[in-house]
Amino acid sequence: MSSREQVSDGRSKILFRFEVDEQVGLGHLCRCRAIAIEFAEHADVEIVLSSLREDLVQSAFGGVGYKLVSPGDIFGEALFDVAVVDVPDFSWQAQQSLNSVCKLFIGIDDSGAGPFVYDVLIRPNVLPLPAAQMSKVGAEIWAGKDYIVLHPAFAKLKPKSDKWKKAKDILVCFGGSDPAGLTLRVIPVLRQLPVDIRINVVIGQGFLQPEKAVDLIGGDRRFRVLLNISDLAGMFNICGAALVAGGTLMYEACSLGVPSIVVCQNEEQKQEAAIFAGQHALLNLGSAADVSDNIIINAVEKVCCDIDLRKELSRNAKEMVPRAGVQRVTTMILGKLGRTVG
Repeated sequence: MSSREQVSDGRSKILFRFEVDEQVGLGHLCRCRAIAIEFAEHADVEIVLSSLREDLVQSAFGGVGYKLVSPGDIFGEALFDVAVVDVPDFSWQAQQSLNSVCKLFIGIDDSGAGPFVYDVLIRPNVLPLPAAQMSKVGAEIWAGKDYIVLHPAFAKLKPKSDKWKKAKDILVCFGGSDPAGLTLRVIPVLRQLPVDIRINVVIGQGFLQPEKAVDLIGGDRRFRVLLNISDLAGMFNICGAALVAGGTLMYEACSLGVPSIVVCQNEEQKQEAAIFAGQHALLNLGSAADVSDNIIINAVEKVCCDIDLRKELSRNAKEMVPRAGVQRVTTMILGKLGRTVG
């Protein structure tokens, strides 16, 4: 931790620097949003957000009081008590620059080896990763399932106790931007389902072709399209099954014990989904490029209708993903500032 003086008198100034686009997805934004919401609810803080995609930031952070600055304008701000960075491959030079303007420097990185300038590196996943190279004496790494960062709404929900019953609704979502185009691919596939299941297609704010999804559904009344829903946790809790991408969505579904099928969009998701499947916590269909239409249909039918399988998946999924990771992370950050949750 740097020796800079406290920036604010009683009120901490916290910067969230993250990136998001159609290829990277919205996961980095969502993690920062979760921590920002938790801070805003339980501590007296000033929140500053910085990203190249200001349009997505403004639509995603509704209801959270914040100041938005471009990455190039960060250094014109007063010093920060905390800077949280969630940017893939954030360079050594960029880390050093940001470290110079904050008291506590925190990085969120899923798998990078470093070197890192962070005071704290958060690795919010279940992957067995090699040791990261930390340049600061006393730097900490918070890693593993206890640090999985989900929206605070997931911790507040009580998972339905009858998740094992036959599913009447399935949630279908492949992320805020769906970089692999899975939404448009699976809609025609799911229209072939012989069972009467309500299919809730959730489309995020980075998805570019919502009208095409509606066209593919046609007049099939089993489907409904949900755009930019504000309560994804509540929707997961209503639905009896989920067909989702790996990564954040997989963790969210499992945290509530929703029997789930995962289609992976990249190598990291494949590794994570394989770990969950090894613990019988979900059905992993593997890479999107390799999975066939028949495999998808058969998996959906099985997860929706096989009671014994549903019980097993629901029980094991909840054990894999604690729902209070964001509260733990926020409390620990405040502790490093000498503050407690209000």
